[in-house]
Amino acid sequence: MDAIPLHHVPKQILVDAAKGISDFVIGFVRLCETRSEQKVELGGSGTLVHIDDSYGILTACHVLDHLRNADEIGLVLPTRCEPFLHSAKLKSQVVRPLKVAQGPVHSEGPDLGLLILAEADIGWLKAKKSFYNLPHHREQIVDNPLAHDEGVWFLCGFAGELTSEAPPEKGYALVKEFHGACGIVCVRREYQVGDFDYFELEAEYGGINEPPRSFGGFSGGGVWQVPLIRTPGGELQVKDLLLSGVAFYQFAPTNGHCIVKCHSRRSTYLHTIEAVRNAVS
Repeated sequence: MDAIPLHHVPKQILVDAAKGISDFVIGFVRLCETRSEQKVELGGSGTLVHIDDSYGILTACHVLDHLRNADEIGLVLPTRCEPFLHSAKLKSQVVRPLKVAQGPVHSEGPDLGLLILAEADIGWLKAKKSFYNLPHHREQIVDNPLAHDEGVWFLCGFAGELTSEAPPEKGYALVKEFHGACGIVCVRREYQVGDFDYFELEAEYGGINEPPRSFGGFSGGGVWQVPLIRTPGGELQVKDLLLSGVAFYQFAPTNGHCIVKCHSRRSTYLHTIEAVRNAVS
């Protein structure tokens, strides 16, 4: 299908795509007990995936490092419906952080990891969310990738600067509101360094849907390519939702633009699948 200018894509198509992606998106909350209170802060973003019989949360390796000393790991569970009050948690002792790759310089990468879930947590998460099958999409994404100008690109995660505190309710003494977004981005550069490939995505300021000034909290969030198709009647529809990368570093905004560095397709699929299969063999 020929490239379609973004301003020709109906807003409802973009909304439908973002809602579909939200089924796989998850946020991390770092929970730490002190003598006087429980500290609650956004810990990063991730994507629910499964590889063979292993289920986990694909994210950046430095996000796993940030969560490592937490007593419990809270989860933000976005849905297609209105936000809802919840307190979903994972016990740090039963999850398994898997370092796919981590370089010595954060801004350069690689920076890719997976939090492997315990069997007891998979069932209740399946009831609320969806897991993206990485091996099933591997050939389509890696061996037959779409051109960058096909469809619309989204970067999905939670912004720390949008976190707010709400009044206590429903028995909760502390209520925090974590706000996420599936924002539209453009691929400005794709390149490879050693065995890893990378995207540099550009978000533009000044539009109606203003991106956050800081993408802190988006680390580990998924990059999605959403190809579109025309119906026989000529209407546009979402054809597929293709997980295509993982965000891990933001450059300082300049001239109304912000660049976010991400792992690209081969790193996200080949290295992650290999790391998981080696870990369980």
